[in-house]
Amino acid sequence: FEIVALLRVWKNGSAPINRIPPEILSTIPDFLDSGHKDGGTVVLTHVCRAWREIFILHPSLWTDLCWKSAEKTRAYLKRSRLSPI
Repeated sequence: FEIVALLRVWKNGSAPINRIPPEILSTIPDFLDSGHKDGGTVVLTHVCRAWREIFILHPSLWTDLCWKSAEKTRAYLKRSRLSPI
């Protein structure tokens, strides 16, 4: 099972889209429709491990808080770090 996981990581890492520098890739949510930005950003973290790391570690993407879910709000606050909310 670990070999299959390693093969997936290698395959995803060699995809042309993953040659885009993280600084540029992390701007994708800026182009999402404002009505879908929250869900769109979350979806982007589910594409692959590399994208998850890039998007989660980009604090400004997590500054629009949703007060409907305490768990989600806590996650956003943690990910937003010192960025203005």
